[in-house]
Amino acid sequence: MNSPAPQAAMSPLPTPWTWTFHEHSREGTHATVRLPADLGAAHMAGHYPGHPILPAVLIMDWVQQAATRLNGASLHLHHLHRARFVRPLHPADNLNLTLDLRPGQPPSTQIHAHAQIMRCEDQCEDQLAAELDATFTPVPAHA
Repeated sequence: MNSPAPQAAMSPLPTPWTWTFHEHSREGTHATVRLPADLGAAHMAGHYPGHPILPAVLIMDWVQQAATRLNGASLHLHHLHRARFVRPLHPADNLNLTLDLRPGQPPSTQIHAHAQIMRCEDQCEDQLAAELDATFTPVPAHA
């Protein structure tokens, strides 16, 4: 008996990629984008009832989306080296996602990423909410 293929638990979020800073160099790419946390409001509803916070998996997905955007080609997560979530993000918060991408040493096609997610409050006093170190691998064109 054949069972249907598993479906993704989350649909891709519409994310306005308006970079507030973007720089390419020989060492890699550095960029920052400002995102309202309420883009993930539908996913916050049950996480946690009465006290909604942005799920960590959504933050990780936004990092992957940003890395793909900066890379110009699809990437998938190869290895999550470190993930630190130190402050919750709530529906009314704005966040700054800062991403540093470095290419791996040839002949590797891997891309190393360091991401910081800062919560920006009323006066934009950034507070660290999360920090990730990961390696991404390009998705083959035929995939």
